[in-house]
Amino acid sequence: MNRVPAMPSVPKPNPLHTTFKNPNFPANFINESNVLDYFCNPDNIFYDMKSCNQIIRMQQIIDRPLEECLQSMAGDQYVVHFARPPLFVIMKQHRQLSQGQNNIVPLAYYYIINGTVYQAPDAFSLVQSRLLGAVAPLGQAFDLMLNFSRFNVAKGYTWEFDKKPAKEGDEEEEEEEEETAALNGQGTSSKKKTDDETAHTVARSSAFQEQRTTNIMQLLFEQFPPPEAKSGEAAGAAAAAVGGDAAEHAAAAGATAAAAAASTGIAAMLPPGDDSGRDEQPPTKRGK
Repeated sequence: MNRVPAMPSVPKPNPLHTTFKNPNFPANFINESNVLDYFCNPDNIFYDMKSCNQIIRMQQIIDRPLEECLQSMAGDQYVVHFARPPLFVIMKQHRQLSQGQNNIVPLAYYYIINGTVYQAPDAFSLVQSRLLGAVAPLGQAFDLMLNFSRFNVAKGYTWEFDKKPAKEGDEEEEEEEEETAALNGQGTSSKKKTDDETAHTVARSSAFQEQRTTNIMQLLFEQFPPPEAKSGEAAGAAAAAVGGDAAEHAAAAGATAAAAAASTGIAAMLPPGDDSGRDEQPPTKRGK
């Protein structure tokens, strides 16, 4: 005997994500007296066709009020819990009649706003939604922080916020390169570190600060030259002195010849006398 394959079960939609609205009933006509009739619609996904309200509607009990009829019946019922247009609250309750006791257990609440029916969330769903709304951003923040973390066997964990977050593949390749360089006895790419340090310095200083620093350093070097510069200047001065000895000797010889010619000319202009060029006339006596 061939068995008929079972039909796959269709999951029911989440009632918290479902709404109902009757387009044939204007929303501004809803009031406290007819809001329960608006809710007890067979097309309403929140309405139970096995409830006491449906039994009363099928029996067409008109001579008795609805509340009076519900008080004498046991089962699931719908009653108006709150009414303040345009907001209405419908409560689904379960009534038990035993030994003259009338027990009511609330099952769910529904609210109607401008003709649209919603199911009110329970406490568990409300707390769960709030927790997920708070935990999800925290998880995203931790994931983003992990992209900036670096681990090295020698240094441990470090942070790099100047760069963009590295991908997992790039981070693994960088760690492999560092380990290979460490095993070979070489440092990690010095050029890369230099570039990183330069970029970090440039990012921390402006053009005005760089120019100001350069000017200050230049003034300091001019006022306080290093010892190497002083020794170089002394060596240059000595070389210039050695090279200029011939010129100084020539200049001294020329000055001597010029002095001799001048003395000869002066001696020719003086009157005849002794060799010292003084006159032979007796000196006059000085008065007291």
